[in-house]
Amino acid sequence: MSDFPTLWLQILGVGLFMTSSRPSQGEAPKQSVFVNISVDEPRALEDLNQLKSYDLAGVRWDQHQVELIVDGQELEEIQSLGFQVSFAPEGGISQQSVEGYQTPDEVVQGLEKLATSYPETVRLFELGKTTRQRPIMGIEISNHLEDPTKPVVLFNAMHHAREVMTTEVLLHMAETLAMDQGQDPQIKTWLDQLRVVIVPQVNPDGNALVHEGRNMWRKNAWSNQDKLAGVDLNRNYPAYWNHCNGSSGSSSSDTFRGPTAGSEPETKALMNLISQLKPIADISYHSYGEMIIYPFGCSSVNNIARELFQSVGQEIKQGIVDDGGRKNTYRLGTAPQILYEADGTDLDWQWNQHGVLAYTIEMNTQGFQPDYKSWRSLTVTRQEGGWRALLDRMVKSGVQVLVKGNRLDEVTVVVNKKSQPADHNEASFLGVRWSLRSSAGLVYNLLTPGRYELMLYRGDQVIKSLDVDVQDKLVDL
Repeated sequence: MSDFPTLWLQILGVGLFMTSSRPSQGEAPKQSVFVNISVDEPRALEDLNQLKSYDLAGVRWDQHQVELIVDGQELEEIQSLGFQVSFAPEGGISQQSVEGYQTPDEVVQGLEKLATSYPETVRLFELGKTTRQRPIMGIEISNHLEDPTKPVVLFNAMHHAREVMTTEVLLHMAETLAMDQGQDPQIKTWLDQLRVVIVPQVNPDGNALVHEGRNMWRKNAWSNQDKLAGVDLNRNYPAYWNHCNGSSGSSSSDTFRGPTAGSEPETKALMNLISQLKPIADISYHSYGEMIIYPFGCSSVNNIARELFQSVGQEIKQGIVDDGGRKNTYRLGTAPQILYEADGTDLDWQWNQHGVLAYTIEMNTQGFQPDYKSWRSLTVTRQEGGWRALLDRMVKSGVQVLVKGNRLDEVTVVVNKKSQPADHNEASFLGVRWSLRSSAGLVYNLLTPGRYELMLYRGDQVIKSLDVDVQDKLVDL
């Protein structure tokens, strides 16, 4: 690289939204039911927004149904609203088993073994502790560990405790990247050019509760007046917290947003990691519903980078195989477009605060805990094409500027798109400000093809102006 700017091209990727537990003493017993939603898309979204106050486990779009976990009173309420309800066979997901899935301790042991076996390319670290003081562990995989001149891509899983398959996907990813570099030249390219950071369990406290018998527990282990209540970690992030009726203020709700924005140690831990690493992209894995979701979770908030999110998301979509063995079938869009409004999510905070191209992948249609023997190997293999597509995009179309000198914290880049397709009416990336990705002066962002003007500022002063023609290959200036 030259001493001043060096430009590249790249891109990104990011779960989220679905929601019970075995009743504790005094709680009404719950069961799984299927509720029919409209076959008409706009009306189906209205139905989902009407039902989201209940424990909405997942969506089966091909059957025009949602699965809810409800008690008797809630069931009567739903029927009184005019919805057609059928009972899930053999108790549905509320009777699923976590047999075979890894406990929090087993996850940590697996990560430790990987780091010990591949010390030159795998770094194990603790990003924080939970409410109950369990470690939240992550690993970095790269041929240039902790090198601040290399861009970071992040993957996280299990914001929601019962979504146990999400952790399995990331453990499979970590093993594949660490073990297969010698046999797979594509992996070597990624590890030469990137730092891949993986957090398989954001919510180990909640997952411990799942393994202890509360197999439908969603939240963390926050206690209210010494009583376990739990906070939905993916409604607790400060960006648009409590903004659009996309979460609950009741601690008994499975979408309880927490007492204050960013209140939970698990939320703080991931926020601190992202603020430190400033990744280019992130995929957050959730279940279930076969969807790819990007910012923003509130319909009132406009995403000026929609074109970019849609473009990268489409590549991720094309790589994923659904539960029926088909490719390119996942629904892609913002939460209000394809599901319902959700506020305080990690992907909204990441994009809003640090410009991270963040996605949620809602995977599976088999519930939160598909039979391990039947579905584990199938699912992690079928998800592999999605994360591979993101990593591949990360080393292609994007812009990198390496700025050297003093007062790096004041350097920003303003980008304007100078060319648009003839039929394109929406302003895209007009006057967007990019800040540094690392202490080494790294500015790194993904773009869609077109001509851009990049202006480097130190304070209010323009110190460099560049015209860049972005195509689908690396540009080195």
